[in-house]
Amino acid sequence: MAVRTSQSLLIIIISAGILTLAGCLPPRDHAQLPTVSPDMATWAATQWSDTSAAQLSHGRETMENHCTACHSMPSPLHETVKDWPDVMQDMADHAKLGNVDQQAMLRYILAARNFLPGSG
Repeated sequence: MAVRTSQSLLIIIISAGILTLAGCLPPRDHAQLPTVSPDMATWAATQWSDTSAAQLSHGRETMENHCTACHSMPSPLHETVKDWPDVMQDMADHAKLGNVDQQAMLRYILAARNFLPGSG
C-alpha cells in the first residue's frame, strides 16, 4: 500500500511539474536578434516619428531579458507584420510588462524584420 501511495504521489508531483512548464511556450527559433543599427533607427523613425535608437535598444534588451524566461527567442520573421502586434500584446500581458516595454519591443521587432537575411 505504501508503494502505491508513493507512486501516486510521484505521478502527481511529475504531473504538476509538467503542467507548470506547459504555461510557457515551446522553443521556437533560438534566434539571435540583430543589434540596433543607425539604418534600423532611421527606418523606424520613418514609421513612427517618436522612435529613437534608444527605444529600439530598450525593446531588444527587454525581449532578451523577458521572452527567454519561457521560450527561446523567436525570429522577427517568425510572425507576420500583421500578427506581431497581437502576439506581442499577449506575451507582454503574460510577462506583466507595461505599455512602454511593449511598444519598444514591438517597434524593435518590426524594424528588425527589415534587417535580416530573407526579410525582403
